Formats: sequence, structure tokens, C-alpha cells
Amino acid sequence: MASSFCARDCRRSFDIIGSSNRKYKELRGLNQKRMNTIFPNTAVNWTNTILVAKVHWYGDESAEVTLRSSLGEIIVFGHMFNAKEGDRISNRLSILNGNVRAAFLSDWPEELKEELSVESIERTGPYAYRGRGRVIDSEEGLVQACGFIINFNDMLYCEVVDFEIERLDVHTD
Repeated sequence: MASSFCARDCRRSFDIIGSSNRKYKELRGLNQKRMNTIFPNTAVNWTNTILVAKVHWYGDESAEVTLRSSLGEIIVFGHMFNAKEGDRISNRLSILNGNVRAAFLSDWPEELKEELSVESIERTGPYAYRGRGRVIDSEEGLVQACGFIINFNDMLYCEVVDFEIERLDVHTD
């Protein structure tokens, strides 16, 4: 599970204490509207697919996997992985360990919020990444960064988060 400063920071900035259900529903609706704005020709579909571009096998069930979205390419660790190059798999990545926090607070100037809302993902180690993404499902802790959906397994009450991941994983069923 990711350790999260996001919930604490955003609770303060959104004044969620005492009205959490109403604010949560407003935020969740806002995230869904934003996703429809970003991808106007598609419905919000968190089970869309990404391409397995390359697989370097370590054993029978683990590999170094290069994944490609419509916006970028990353290298992740594949555990319990059984796909091959050219396959399309579910766009749901997980983390072994990581941190996530609000990229900004609600009372910051709009120009700064807009500037800090640009998605990014940067490789910092073999399977380690840092970046910024949009929260697409607050309850499940799903964040989209450059076309990849990452599950932080944590409640996120923010619109945009900064993250650091020690190991980014992909699993296939």
C-alpha cells in the first residue's frame, strides 16, 4: 500500500471534515467530467488496454516488460506474467512500494494549478518511476499518467498527484 499525504492535504484544502460524502461525490464527478474532456471520443473506461512491446523473460512467470500506451512507453516488472510481444493487456499497473501526495491545494491560483496539472512519468531506476498524474478513481486509488493507469491502493481525494514508485508492476490473469 502506498503511503499517502494526499488525503490529509486535500482534506484540509477541501474542508472535507464533516461533509466528506458530499465533497467526495463532487470530486469524483469532477474527475469523470475531466476524463471525458481529455478523451472526448471515448467513455471513461478504466479497463482499456495497452500494448506489450517487448518482453525479456527472467523465468517462467517473471519478466522485464516494455509497455506502450498511446502517449508513451515504460519498462515494468512482470510478475505472474503470461503475455507475449504484440499482446494487448489490461491497462492496470500496480506498485510494490511508493508515495503519492497532492500536486497542489485547492486554494492555489488557477494558473499555477493548470501548470502543475501536466502529466509526466520519468524512470528513476530499473522499475522505479516518479511523475505526476490525474486521479481517475479516488476510491480505488487509480491515477493516470501519460496513458498508463496505476493503482496506488489508497484513497486519494485530490485531482492531481505527484508520485514516486520503487517498483512498477504488471500482472496478467
